[in-house]
Amino acid sequence: MKKKIFFSCLVFFMMCFSGYSQSPDYKNIDSAQKALEKYDSTGADYFKTCLFIANCYWHKETYDTAQIWLDKLAESGELKKNSALHYQHLSAQIKIYYERNLHQLGINECKDAIALAAKLNDSLLLRDACTMLGSLNYNIQNIPLSLQHFKEATKYSPLVNTNSQYIGLWGLYEIYMGMGYSYVETKNLDSA
Repeated sequence: MKKKIFFSCLVFFMMCFSGYSQSPDYKNIDSAQKALEKYDSTGADYFKTCLFIANCYWHKETYDTAQIWLDKLAESGELKKNSALHYQHLSAQIKIYYERNLHQLGINECKDAIALAAKLNDSLLLRDACTMLGSLNYNIQNIPLSLQHFKEATKYSPLVNTNSQYIGLWGLYEIYMGMGYSYVETKNLDSA
C-alpha cells in the first residue's frame, strides 16, 4: 500500500513539474512562436522573431529546423532591402551551410554578405562576414586564404557585439581561434 501511494505521488509530481522541466532554450522558442501570432508576416518584428527562432535551433544543432525558419522569410520584403536584418538572414544561412559541410555554397553567400556589410558600412557585420569566410576556407583546406580573411576581420571593430539588434554574430573569440588553428596547420606555432 505504501509503495502504491509513493509511486502515485511520484507520478503526480512528475506531471505537475513537467512544464518546468523544459529547457530554457525551448521555452524561449515557444514564447517567440506565440509572439509571432501578434505580428504581420511582412513586418520587421516577424522577421526578427523568425531569425531569433532559427538561431535558437542552430545553437541546439537542429539545422533542418533552423533552415525551415529561414525559409519562412524567403518572400519577405526585408530581403530586398540593404539592411542589417537582410545581413543577419545571410549570416544565419551561411552558418547552416557551414555546419552541413556545404562550404562552397557558404563561400558564395559570404561574398554577398561582405558586399552587403560594406554597403551598410558596419564594422561588426564586416568582421562577422570575414570571420565566416575565413572559417569556410579553413574547412576546405585553403589555409593561406583563411588566414587572410581572419586577419582582415581583425581590422574591423575591436568591440564585442553588445548591439542587441544583431542576432548571432561571430566575434573576437572565433577570429582568434580560427587564426590559431590556421597557424597550427601552417606549422607556424609561435604565431598560433
